[in-house]
Amino acid sequence: MGRLGTVLALATLCLGAMFGTAMAQEATPQRYTAEVARGLAAKMPDAKVTVLGEFELSVKWAEGRETRLQLRNRYNEYKTDPGSLGKIVADYHELIEKPAVASVDRARIVPVIKDRAWLADHERGLKARGMNAQFLSENYNDELVILYAMDEEKRTRYLMANEEIGVARKDLRKLAVENLDRLLPSVQLQQAGDVAMMTANGDYEASLLLFDHIWRGGKIPGNAQALLHPGGPQSGTEMFGEGILADAADHACPAA
Repeated sequence: MGRLGTVLALATLCLGAMFGTAMAQEATPQRYTAEVARGLAAKMPDAKVTVLGEFELSVKWAEGRETRLQLRNRYNEYKTDPGSLGKIVADYHELIEKPAVASVDRARIVPVIKDRAWLADHERGLKARGMNAQFLSENYNDELVILYAMDEEKRTRYLMANEEIGVARKDLRKLAVENLDRLLPSVQLQQAGDVAMMTANGDYEASLLLFDHIWRGGKIPGNAQALLHPGGPQSGTEMFGEGILADAADHACPAA
């Protein structure tokens, strides 16, 4: 290969790497949410599609009917293959046009940790839509609550307090934690110096606070201290390192 050929080959490799990096950077939660919103708006010209926040949309019709969508479940699919956007939009459109009959599979009930502000805001949203309902939840501490949801293939559906779920409330947390432990693909510890991050494929990281076997099973250094960043609808990040907050073991879920 001549000098020109070598230069062209190197340029191609560099441009390819830069293009791949740019594509990866573009597949952000904000871009994903906006792209799904645009796709749904094109399919439903008679409805107003509004981005409420990261991974959350409102679809409202002229007569006042409104549906809210949580988009987090399909984000990893889009991030891996942005070309899957069309199918993702089509699936969400089908959910809106042909809503499934609500049913509860107790084997897929999972816990989702949110802050109290999230719960208050979304319950105000229910009232604004004329729904006399409350989310099925319980206190975790002074700042956080545990909501219960159905982890379905294409969405996460939060359960309502008045739903018949087939399990006694006193047994609910234990069942939900066991379900999530089984459903999660893997929990990984990623470390950089004195700070580490607990990840679970981008979903339910905040709920790892409830996994007693993680915090007390020897996987976390004894002097580690935990910091929780509740994120999107079901996401968050568990970070810990010296001098961050309270001892990680203190965050473990008490026996239910």
